Amino acid sequence: MKKLYSIILVILLPLLASCSQDDPVNMEDNTSANTGEVYLGTHFITEFDSPQSSIQKTRAVSSISNIPEGYKLRCIVEVYDNTQNNVIYREEKLYNSGDGPSFNFPLADGTYKCTVWADYVTANAATSTRELSNGASAEGATDATYTHYADLFYNTGENTTLKRIKIFNTKIDDYPTQTDLQDAFYAVIDIEKTANTAFIQTIELKRPVAKITVKEKNISEFKKLKKMTADFMINYAFQPLTGTVSSPKSVNHTKTDFTAEDGILFSNYLFVAESTSSSMESISLTFTKTDDSEIKHIIEKNQITLKRNTHSIASGNLISNE
Repeated sequence: MKKLYSIILVILLPLLASCSQDDPVNMEDNTSANTGEVYLGTHFITEFDSPQSSIQKTRAVSSISNIPEGYKLRCIVEVYDNTQNNVIYREEKLYNSGDGPSFNFPLADGTYKCTVWADYVTANAATSTRELSNGASAEGATDATYTHYADLFYNTGENTTLKRIKIFNTKIDDYPTQTDLQDAFYAVIDIEKTANTAFIQTIELKRPVAKITVKEKNISEFKKLKKMTADFMINYAFQPLTGTVSSPKSVNHTKTDFTAEDGILFSNYLFVAESTSSSMESISLTFTKTDDSEIKHIIEKNQITLKRNTHSIASGNLISNE
């Protein structure tokens, strides 16, 4: 059987852009900072080279301008002691336009690891007060509790830490696809807090995900569909401290609206390990037409390459198998 689809790898441009500081501190001059505190500014990289290019272009940063109505971006900072076993500080903030929040907090002198995570939640996300995981009595701990905003697509509170982030809703009937609200960013840094000196750093957050889109080229055939199901494998857990992924799981997505002219069968954001590319397992597609006839098609393993911050598009005459 000849190949029925083409694969296009494009650069992902984020909906998000930068989050700076509520009360600005010059990130290049610590004379205005409290020497006992940590100051973290963050921004999101909005342009990358094509994965095929070895030449890195200038990275661009801009203000947040187009977060969908009804949602906000949540930014979480989590700090671990030098054993990386104890969480000694966590803070979550929401924002929806312009420059977003930065973080500043007291920290005892010492060596720490810090994870920063950003994802979408609903604008009216429920809040709860939580205790730090094993960190209340750890050396350097400053606050044993924090305010948590209810998760939407990613579980950021398993064991109340960011050490292992999971995708929500991997059940057959409610696995989310075809929404850019699945986008996410993260960074991990070392904090070396020394006596009588504030720690000040601006952090670049990068995607831990790749995006895939599967499209039907023949729009006439696309509009004859009544239902489509897609079965495929995902890694539904991500460990920021190591940059690794885990917990492969089979998921199922059902689509019943074929009125659009774009031919998109489904799209999804998938966790990908750091500094590597991988190939997606096979995707099993089942099409049910309006006359109730059924057609099956399989996109074979290794046809779609997954790499962080890229968008792979698989398109072809999938319904007709031509």
